[in-house]
Amino acid sequence: MSVPAIPSALERALSTRAGRDPRSVRLIAVTKTKPAELVRAAIAAGATAIGENYVQEAQAKRAAVGE
Repeated sequence: MSVPAIPSALERALSTRAGRDPRSVRLIAVTKTKPAELVRAAIAAGATAIGENYVQEAQAKRAAVGE
């Protein structure tokens, strides 16, 4: 599944199967062990929230990506 297709698929699943308001859920792209190039690609594909396990890794990736 492509990154742009994920929000609509998630919204359908939340509405039909989980019975939850899609606005109550935030989609976060997790970049643990992934290089900055893939973070940059995820952002270019539409990811708006990025998660990382370690602050040091997040800082390095943020600097490399230019955010």
